[in-house]
Amino acid sequence: MQELTDAERIRRLPWLVLASLANNIFCVLTFVGSIFILFLYELGLDKTQIGFLAALIPFSQATAVLVGPWVARVGLKRSFFTFYGLRIGFFGLMLLTPWVLHRRGGQAAFTWVAGVLLAFALVRSINETALWSWSRQMIPDRIRGKFSAINTIISTMGILVAVAGAGYVVGRFSGLNRFLALIGAGLLAGAVSLVFYSFVPGGAPTRNGDEEPALLRPILRTLTDRHFLWFLSGYGLASMAFASLLAFLPLFMKEQVGLSVSHVIWLDVASQLGSILTCYAWGWASDRYGSKPVTLSTLALALLLPFCWFSMPRHHPLGTPLAMAFAALAGAANIGWIVSANRYLFLRAIPLGQTTSYMAVFFAWAGIVGGAGPLLAGRFLDFCAPVRAQWLVFNVDSYSPLFALGLLVLLAAIYAFSHIPRDGSMPTPAFVGMFLHGSPLLALGSLVRHKWPRDEQDRILTTERLGHARTLLSADELIEALNDPSFNVRYEAVIALSRLPSHPRLVEALTGVLAGDQPELSLAAAWALARLGDPSATAPLRQTLRSDYPLLQARSARALGLLGDVEDMPFFLEKLRDPALEASLRVAYAAALGALRAGDALPDILNLLDQSDNRAAREELALAAARVVSTEPHYVRLRRRLLDDLPTAAAQIVLNFKHALPGKQPSRRALRALADQSADAFARGDLAAGLDLLTRLASSATDGSRAELPPNLVRLLDESLQRVGQFRTERFEYVVLLFYATGRVLRHLHDQRG
Repeated sequence: MQELTDAERIRRLPWLVLASLANNIFCVLTFVGSIFILFLYELGLDKTQIGFLAALIPFSQATAVLVGPWVARVGLKRSFFTFYGLRIGFFGLMLLTPWVLHRRGGQAAFTWVAGVLLAFALVRSINETALWSWSRQMIPDRIRGKFSAINTIISTMGILVAVAGAGYVVGRFSGLNRFLALIGAGLLAGAVSLVFYSFVPGGAPTRNGDEEPALLRPILRTLTDRHFLWFLSGYGLASMAFASLLAFLPLFMKEQVGLSVSHVIWLDVASQLGSILTCYAWGWASDRYGSKPVTLSTLALALLLPFCWFSMPRHHPLGTPLAMAFAALAGAANIGWIVSANRYLFLRAIPLGQTTSYMAVFFAWAGIVGGAGPLLAGRFLDFCAPVRAQWLVFNVDSYSPLFALGLLVLLAAIYAFSHIPRDGSMPTPAFVGMFLHGSPLLALGSLVRHKWPRDEQDRILTTERLGHARTLLSADELIEALNDPSFNVRYEAVIALSRLPSHPRLVEALTGVLAGDQPELSLAAAWALARLGDPSATAPLRQTLRSDYPLLQARSARALGLLGDVEDMPFFLEKLRDPALEASLRVAYAAALGALRAGDALPDILNLLDQSDNRAAREELALAAARVVSTEPHYVRLRRRLLDDLPTAAAQIVLNFKHALPGKQPSRRALRALADQSADAFARGDLAAGLDLLTRLASSATDGSRAELPPNLVRLLDESLQRVGQFRTERFEYVVLLFYATGRVLRHLHDQRG
């Protein structure tokens, strides 16, 4: 039989969605969730009996290792249909339970329910073994995570309606008949599901070469796969934790928290809402970043649940809303790890061509640990029944030890899953970090908008918003925007990428733009690479230093300076000293040397500053000189103060100089007097007199002390003294340098002399 193409499978996926919807309604109204647990409780069974019955169904999955190869030979679809029909018929016998209870008593009813469940569980095991293997043929791997999420959302919406109706029925009526009515509705949904499954393709009998029909050898081979064993351990522990905690949660809410039966069932609604609201995000994240980080993250989220339930107030008006909130959290965490782990199972854990043997082992193991959870939990709860205590404001009861054990099992599951290989490029810490840095909600909203682009202006705005989110969640979309047909969108994407945390993929994408044939974008890419601050961008930026475009050479030089490229300092210095080079390029090399604090470059920077007629260039050169000598932040703050109000700021700064001139020596008193006179002149608006007095102060302070000062600081002070005397306030950058150098000199002398 010819293998189905992805296009053919995608075309038939709506039938699978409808079939899953009806099947999930069948499950939730019959043997899954609060309804069945409350039905067993209504029969008068104790927790050990309830745990035993809840364990029968998953335990039966152990038969998968026996029936898996046979199912593959008979045909996955044929086996599924045969045993799905049988399971509907067997569970229909549950409707006779009240008659057995009335005629034979409680023990006979328990035996009857156990027998029905056992028969149902066995045929369900065969049915589910076929379905799991069949599902690998139904869904294309490239959309498996997103489809599982969408399918779960739609099924959950149907479950919400079913559970809401069930909550009304249970709250409105009394006795066993209300549960029997719900079971009957579930059986009808199961029959409808069977009809929908008939339109799903695939599931033909196995032929030689595709799967391994032999039993023992392929199954034993799975047990030598170390990574698969780690996956089984993590999956089993997580299943056991959730099964044991969630199985008896309805009884905890009813007995200890004091919720009514209808409110307990409504908790399923909250849980399903939590699943709906987060399911697509988990599936999308699994396809995009890999299943492993999503699995570990959602299990870490589940660690909050035992603490939440333990802290529940008892018989309090807040009990219901808190229980609903915690149920939503449980639904979000549970669906997250299931969606991501199942995706990992199909795409990474199971080798191609060995689906039957691996799925048989997985399904059997999942059943064993899934059944052990409620079985052991029920016995454990009966054992802990006498526990009653008060600890601070918290109530300790028989469920508290169960919550503690669940917490430990979840931790063990996280440990096991941490040992499986990654199936994507994103490690777990980086994945979690995306949601802890920047604005993930803004990013997610912009991602949705990115998928539905309109005109160019809208794409530019969306790209800008993706950058402002400052999280790697938007990295793929911004990299995609680099190939937008619009130049303006591509330019915005380069700027937006610079706002994200540095990552090798971003550097690689921007490096491609840097080496491209559009100089405008290359200029922006060089700036963006400098802003990212990743040293790996050094090599490609060095190549563009030899570009045919002078502006790109200048931008690359500035970028390399910011990246700390000390290896290129000799090259920068050579270019700075080349009088034949264009002035704007020499300024760029001076800026790079300033960023690198290259002391040898100061005389050349000051020389170029003196020669420059461009005010913006002079400001950049002055900053480069200040960087070479001392700290940049002090210079920038000083310049801003002087630029805002030169007379007042200058007076205040000079008065601050007096703090560096303590002592009672005549020379110190004279310097303080000069500082007072200079400050007074500046305050009166006499800038010329103030500058004259300041130059006298600076010259006098360094008389006989120049040997104690750094040579470059002395050079900067002398240059600023000379140029201020020449230009006064006409060249503002020299005024700032004078204040800057004088302050640095006085501070240095003060520190030297104590």
